[in-house]
Amino acid sequence: MRVEMQSFKKLESDLEREKQEWKQEYDRLQKEHQAVILKMRDDAEKKQQLNRDGQERILFEKEQTFKQHAKTLQQLDEDADREIEELK
Repeated sequence: MRVEMQSFKKLESDLEREKQEWKQEYDRLQKEHQAVILKMRDDAEKKQQLNRDGQERILFEKEQTFKQHAKTLQQLDEDADREIEELK
């Protein structure tokens, strides 16, 4: 009976040690996983910001192009009117 008790106690302590090892491994994996998620989130946010910056730049350039186009059309109209007046 005494041998059985010692064997049981050893099994019990082995089980506790394994539980602790698995808990440590689980905690390590959780931290590692969290770090990966944070890096992925950071990368995604940087890409989104780059996309937003690109869209803003394109919209600004589009607006400037339309302004330049309107200015050119106005200048053409004025030039045409002046040439017509000169021909009269």
